Amino acid sequence: MLLAELRVVQVGLDFCSIKGYVNIIRESDCLDAVDLIIVGRDHSLHAYVTDILHIIDVLHGNGNATSVHVLREQDMCVDFMVKEGSHARCFAHENCPPTGQEPLILRDKFGT
Repeated sequence: MLLAELRVVQVGLDFCSIKGYVNIIRESDCLDAVDLIIVGRDHSLHAYVTDILHIIDVLHGNGNATSVHVLREQDMCVDFMVKEGSHARCFAHENCPPTGQEPLILRDKFGT
């Protein structure tokens, strides 16, 4: 599940980068993923080093990006994408947001 979480983070940050979004607050309910991204430690021996370093590079490339831990109930969009990505052979994000995620975006937006 950690790899799926990291891949969702990558896709989201890459999307924001392509669109030119700044002041990004990246929320995750996976404390392990947040710790890997925030903590300034040597990741060279971690199994997902490439994914972790890519995320850190994108976060640092965006002048005002932060990464925070939230409860699962607070971020249904990420939970949806992790579940979708964990059983997909590939992750295509041409349809953005993915089908079925629109109601979750509204829930997150209004804090319900």
